[in-house]
Amino acid sequence: MVESYIAVAVAGVAHFAIGALWYSVLFGKAWMAAMDIPEEKMKQLGEGATRGYIMTFIGTLVMSFVTAHIVTISQRFAPELSDAAIGIHTGFWLWLGYIATFALTGVAYEGKSFKLYGINMGYQLVGLLVMATIIAVW
Repeated sequence: MVESYIAVAVAGVAHFAIGALWYSVLFGKAWMAAMDIPEEKMKQLGEGATRGYIMTFIGTLVMSFVTAHIVTISQRFAPELSDAAIGIHTGFWLWLGYIATFALTGVAYEGKSFKLYGINMGYQLVGLLVMATIIAVW
């Protein structure tokens, strides 16, 4: 059972905001280079990006909701850990077990570079750590 839907929403917004910073200010140019997308093409894509932002945001809220269930289970089975520690552990293991391993298929079968993998997985790791910690300490 999810303890707080407000925490789920805040954690989802936080994850989405980290993505906005990650793919613009922090790693935007490196990501475009790794994707082999010229800057002028990126501007064209950006003009019609509303659909992508909406889909990404909905996906992030679903991820936050599922993460909340796992955090709640972790809190019940590891009462000796602080809520922040549970959030960090949960975020890390969800990232490693599902996101990082699944995304390797892009490198193995789609010809994606390890540089792109690192940029994308760095975002997912940081985002999940923050998301799970917000939910756990809420």
